[in-house]
Amino acid sequence: MLGERISEYRRRLEEAKDRLEEPEQALILELIRDLETLAEENKNLKTAVLGHTKKSIMSSRLRDALME
Repeated sequence: MLGERISEYRRRLEEAKDRLEEPEQALILELIRDLETLAEENKNLKTAVLGHTKKSIMSSRLRDALME
């Protein structure tokens, strides 16, 4: 889901390259890379939390909220 959105951002950046100056292109690309990094960190945190929940009891509401 988020991976699709990131791919869409990359595609849109490619389309807009001829209308953007180099500093703007670099900034947008940096933001996309940061988004990819944060998405991966979020995935890892969810995995860690869910792994921990199997060892301890967590309310289903909290678990459901973390999965969103």
